[in-house]
Amino acid sequence: MARRKAAYHLTAADGLSHHIREAAAVALEAIDDGRDHGSQSAVEDLMKAVQEQRHGT
Repeated sequence: MARRKAAYHLTAADGLSHHIREAAAVALEAIDDGRDHGSQSAVEDLMKAVQEQRHGT
């Protein structure tokens, strides 16, 4: 959880949107927990959030 919080704060400093920061933190937490299915799903959600921001949706 501490690493998730740290990642959230670092991405905030980079000026990323809340949606991206949250998705990145969830993905990192899933990876740290070693959840294969959860990690894959969380990374896919992060990628979708990034694409949406790039396209302005």
